Amino acid sequence: MYRLLVLIFLSFMLQIEVSGQGKVITGTVTDQDNAPIPGANVIIRGTAQGTVTDVDGNYSINMPPGYTILVFSFVGFMNEEVRVTTETTIDVTLYPDIQSLTELVITGYTSEKLDRLSGSVGTVESKQMEDIPIPSFDQVLQGKTAGLYISSGSGQPGSSATVRLRGSGSINAGNTPLYILDNVPISAGEFSTLNVNDFESVTVLKDASATAIYGSRGANGVIVITSKSGKKNSANITYRMQYGISQQAREKFEMMNTEEKIAFEQYIGRGPAGTLDPNDAADRKILEEYQRTNTDWKNVFIREGKLQSHEIAFSGGGDKTTYYTSLGYLDQEGQALKSDLKRYTLRLNLSSHALDRIKLDFNSSFGYSRANVIPAEGQIMTSNPFATVYLANPYISPYTDSGDYNTGPGRVGPNTLELVEEGTRTDNQIKAIVSTSGQFNISEPLYIKTTFGIDYTQTNTERYISPDSYEGGAGSFGQGQLQDFSYVWTNLLGYSKNFSDHFLEATFGHEIYTNLLNSYGYTGYGINPKLPQTPEGITPGSEDGFIPDIDGFKSSYSLHSLFAIANYSFQDKYNFKASIRRDGSSRFGENNRFAIFWSLGASWSLKKEAFLENSQLFDELKLRASYGTVGNQSGIGNFQSLPTYSPVNYGSNQGNGIFNAGNSNLKWEVSNQANIGIDFSLLNNKIFGKLDLYNNITSDLFVQYQLSRTIGYRSIQSNEGKMNNRGVELTLNADILTINDFVWTIGGNIAYNQNEILDLGQVNEFEQGTSIVKVGLPLGTHYITEWAGVNQSNGEPLYYGQNGEITENYDQAGPKAIFGTSQPPLTGGVFSTFNYKGLKLDAFFTFAQGYSRFNNQLFFSENPNFVNYNLSKKMTTMWKEPGDITEIQSYLYERQFSSRDIEDASFLRLRNIRLSYTFSEKLTGKMLKGLNIYLQGQNLYTWTNFTGFDPEDSNNIAQFEYPASKVYSIGLSAKF
Repeated sequence: MYRLLVLIFLSFMLQIEVSGQGKVITGTVTDQDNAPIPGANVIIRGTAQGTVTDVDGNYSINMPPGYTILVFSFVGFMNEEVRVTTETTIDVTLYPDIQSLTELVITGYTSEKLDRLSGSVGTVESKQMEDIPIPSFDQVLQGKTAGLYISSGSGQPGSSATVRLRGSGSINAGNTPLYILDNVPISAGEFSTLNVNDFESVTVLKDASATAIYGSRGANGVIVITSKSGKKNSANITYRMQYGISQQAREKFEMMNTEEKIAFEQYIGRGPAGTLDPNDAADRKILEEYQRTNTDWKNVFIREGKLQSHEIAFSGGGDKTTYYTSLGYLDQEGQALKSDLKRYTLRLNLSSHALDRIKLDFNSSFGYSRANVIPAEGQIMTSNPFATVYLANPYISPYTDSGDYNTGPGRVGPNTLELVEEGTRTDNQIKAIVSTSGQFNISEPLYIKTTFGIDYTQTNTERYISPDSYEGGAGSFGQGQLQDFSYVWTNLLGYSKNFSDHFLEATFGHEIYTNLLNSYGYTGYGINPKLPQTPEGITPGSEDGFIPDIDGFKSSYSLHSLFAIANYSFQDKYNFKASIRRDGSSRFGENNRFAIFWSLGASWSLKKEAFLENSQLFDELKLRASYGTVGNQSGIGNFQSLPTYSPVNYGSNQGNGIFNAGNSNLKWEVSNQANIGIDFSLLNNKIFGKLDLYNNITSDLFVQYQLSRTIGYRSIQSNEGKMNNRGVELTLNADILTINDFVWTIGGNIAYNQNEILDLGQVNEFEQGTSIVKVGLPLGTHYITEWAGVNQSNGEPLYYGQNGEITENYDQAGPKAIFGTSQPPLTGGVFSTFNYKGLKLDAFFTFAQGYSRFNNQLFFSENPNFVNYNLSKKMTTMWKEPGDITEIQSYLYERQFSSRDIEDASFLRLRNIRLSYTFSEKLTGKMLKGLNIYLQGQNLYTWTNFTGFDPEDSNNIAQFEYPASKVYSIGLSAKF
């Protein structure tokens, strides 16, 4: 016992001695990609004692007795505190501080510090865009920024989306934001040849303070894209690889099988099987052949597409020059036959500061894509396989017993299959975006800068219909080319200087922008089968008797601009910004060719005031306000101010007549925009975000002004209307839980926009397709007759009249504007991220609420008038006898388009979920600087009441469009 007590005592004393001497702690500090962080601070909390990591991120520090916590920090990263117990090796991973990383915001011509910013902007960083299996980068931005709503126009690989920022501000002009890539305005909707992995950040400019400097093109917002660049004194090689498969995301329609369809046709006595007499031997033989066939046309036309991509990037530089270059390859099959995309990209960025006062930059992007596309997508035509999948009768086989196409009158399925497989429609696109700039620093605060950039897109199309196909007649072949070329030359004189507590910046600029369009095309009929898909195969005077079609045009417009920007800040606490721009556009007549746009903005950092400086609640609190005017001249064409001529026929004579009278007084649409906002961060940056309120009033809308028929024209384009968009946006992020190596963060954004038409000038309302444009209502308001159900006594459809009365007379009931709008007022995105050491799970959702769409697929599949096509299983509940309670009318009455075909399109979609693992340096060795592998799913599930293919398609009417794809993929990113 004595010996035991002595042993315990000696051990205790030894421990005290060791503790009194302190101990040495060593380890490595890395970022979330497992790359070492040189120069990171390692401080013993409660002392001034510390050290910094070496070039490999390693550190060593002596921990004195009585101190147990180490604090790790580095600029741009969140601090990490670690309690030291018995271990002597502590490796730490630092995670980016989102607010610090976005401290410098690229706003186009200039950049601004985040704490001085007075405008409303949103930023999407490269980590939020990389490796997402979508070829068109605009769709990658879905749900990433409050107020930016993006609806995919098509699931066709490489297709672009419809993009709206803070709602639609125009009726007849364009509503698409202006895109700027490395100081070059680029054409919207041509993004399939750009590689999103080459982008460093995307900045979304929302209010007048941020966009007014772009003048006549800023009314719909501005999206500024900055590509990646090399870092000084480094050399890196990054390789990315991804493989995946795509499937149809949603299957909502349950169509009749052979037994059900034949029974239905026999019941009503219509359709191919309905007119056959089972008692007739010949008819019975056909019926028996039908009954032996039960074709699932989905298996014929829809496939499991494959995806693969490979990229390699080289980046780095020395003390004076940096570089970034990348090569990319993408091969993506669509879910439909003969739909795919192959893309090749090249980027080269160089920056040199070899001379003390001169800085030179060169940025370039080159891309080539070849796409096989569905020609009749979104149309109810036999050449659209997505319509055929649901409309082709199941009792028809795609092939005959001999293996030929089973084509013939009314055989929609085989006819379409032959047309798709034997014909082609390809789009080949070449795109080049190049900018070069030079900056000369005259003195420390004064500089001049000139930038010249081009955006060139050439799209070559080819269409071929085989002369051997049933619906191809003698066949046809056509080719076309569209060249879209623009250049911009910008010259800046800038001044930037700090005076103690004062900061002053002023920029004066001159800019010339020109866009040129050149198009030609032809289609020839009568194809020699021995010379398919060549112009030489066209046989003039074919049996079809069609004269070859030849078309083309040339068009151009220019902008000439002068502008100025001024920023002033006192102690980074009180910040002011003003901008003014004078634009001249060739699209308008001499009377209104020039216009001035301006903005004022201010921000106040309350956190830096004495009454909040020591607040334990707020880490940041800043108020922002702005007001200004921006313009819109897109979407109206280049010659609306001039009379234009067009070919006309009079009897057997041809000539030219005035097609458009022209309006020399036409001028810009002008949007007056007000915005107030607040930026905040709470509880040691555990919660941070921003809140914005805005009110945009657009006046001088482009509308058609009706003229007296005695003049000889029906209408001219005029500035007559006024529209309002007002709303609120909230972005919120939170660090929910941090326990040792486990970190859980959530965040997202939500935006509500209320649109209202205030004035239409000459009229109070006018119809626009299936919607009505009316004062007091939002744009996109549905306008249709109200459905009242089915008459139980005779199966006749019923409708509500204008005063609520029920009538069987469709025309007498008349349309109403009480069914909402096709433009969602409530949109947003939500993410959740779990980190545990190198393991990471990300989930991202997008949503849109409060809008509706016409479902034309419902109209066709639940319509006895279309019995020659396949029908929905719901048709088995059709009214048959008095007393039946059903929503399907009797086949004896015509089915009309009504509010029954409008459905709530609100949705919540699991946009992306990803499980990834970043390997530690111990596992990767010295050859690799970082290795990340991942498994992800795209568009895995959608919660919605909409029964069409896709609730978020940009078309107001769902009409067998190419639906969104569900994509599963696996990939890796390795850094050497």
